[in-house]
Amino acid sequence: MSFARIVHRAFSTQIAYAHCDIPCGIYDPHLAQLAALTTIRMNQLIAGLAVPAAGATPQEQAAYAAAVSRYVAVKEEHAELCKKELRVLWGDYFRPEHVQQNSD
Repeated sequence: MSFARIVHRAFSTQIAYAHCDIPCGIYDPHLAQLAALTTIRMNQLIAGLAVPAAGATPQEQAAYAAAVSRYVAVKEEHAELCKKELRVLWGDYFRPEHVQQNSD
């Protein structure tokens, strides 16, 4: 076993993720809603793009590829943000006492 592996095993750390250590009761789904709406809008924009015809110029093809790339990048970024915000809400807010109070 190499020295680097021994050091890594002896001093390795684990990453912990949390909204906070003390549940504050302040949870706003606004960021998740905004991210979800942005994701939906990017899907609409992608679907609305006119695919260049077979005889399109290289500039038209490049413009289409650039637009699709931008829309997909923004869509993926906001979809990840939405998932992150929903995980925080699910993991921190929906505690047993909240479920009992709001069983509907």
